[in-house]
Amino acid sequence: MWKTINKLTNKQSKTTVISEIQNDNQNLTKKHEIADALNSHFNEVASRLVNNMPQSSRTFESYVTRSDTQFTIQNVSLTKVHKLLSTIKTSKSAGHDRIPGKLLRDAAEVIAPSLSAIFNASINTGIFPEDFKIAIISPIHKAGSKTNCDNYRPISVLSSVAKIYEKLVTEQLEIYLETNHILAEQQAGFRKNHSTQTSLLNITNQWLMNMDNGLLNGVNFLDLKKAFDCVDHNILLKKMHCYGIRGHTLAWFQSYLSSRIQICKVDQTMSKTRTVKCGIPQGSNLGPILFLLYINDLPNCLTSSSASMFADDTNVSTNGKTNDELQERINVDLENIHQWLLANKLTLNKDKTEYMIIGSRQRISNLVLTDPKIELGESVIKRA
Repeated sequence: MWKTINKLTNKQSKTTVISEIQNDNQNLTKKHEIADALNSHFNEVASRLVNNMPQSSRTFESYVTRSDTQFTIQNVSLTKVHKLLSTIKTSKSAGHDRIPGKLLRDAAEVIAPSLSAIFNASINTGIFPEDFKIAIISPIHKAGSKTNCDNYRPISVLSSVAKIYEKLVTEQLEIYLETNHILAEQQAGFRKNHSTQTSLLNITNQWLMNMDNGLLNGVNFLDLKKAFDCVDHNILLKKMHCYGIRGHTLAWFQSYLSSRIQICKVDQTMSKTRTVKCGIPQGSNLGPILFLLYINDLPNCLTSSSASMFADDTNVSTNGKTNDELQERINVDLENIHQWLLANKLTLNKDKTEYMIIGSRQRISNLVLTDPKIELGESVIKRA
């Protein structure tokens, strides 16, 4: 409606139209070709990163702390399903099934028994319904040239019914992880009673205490490339087994992750379907908590530093009295992080990874004029 009104009043609105894409040295202008090219790019970007990765000197199992507890998905109650249907946000986009949130909310009382039966059948058989695995991807331009596929961010829209089902399982999984203290203390992302604020309070308090003791802080700010998209399903499932998610419940999660389908939508034109081989389903309710489990053991690779994490945004802090001491400690743990990333098939964005020296004015002014030399492989890490 607003597009029509803006057209009639000659008002220029922000456009999301993609008129041309460059792919394999070809300029694509037809809508179905653009949609297919973007879908292919989003689907293969993680595989390309993994294929260019050297082998790690360690296995991912060597970092994981096993849990003796066990998690089992319980059947969901009719009351909970009805409550979630009644409180669904009607402004959310409909998924591939095109069932709007308003219809689900208005019909909550009638459809809740049927949906409860479907959800519980899925839990009891250990099979996640195929129809719930289809995602419609909308490409959103970030910055730079509009013809470059790398400059688009995929926004995933899933079925509202699938998201309700995921929410019911997520609640159970969150309670298990928090009750048994499985998630790392350093992780503040996607957790109740945690936020960027609590993360910043903890880390700044640590820096200030070091400054009071006459020490300098060396802080590495890590930037991961396509972290959510690069999650390896086999590694994730093995880690989940270590954390007590086993047997029938693990089979359900394996079904949830496997054979997922994505379709790219460009100006109402749909691409061909592609199977997702790795990564966490974006836009899902379960995705964030599964990602936390994937990177949960990162702090275990550090020897003289401490990590502060908010999902995939991580900074690693160490301290020392001199430039040389800081340099050695930072470089040792940066190499440890590098080996952990290789073992978990994740890639560090070296251009956006930076370090910072934090200390009192007096200590900073007494530093030798040359910056500490912080390196990762053959790449020099910039000081911020």
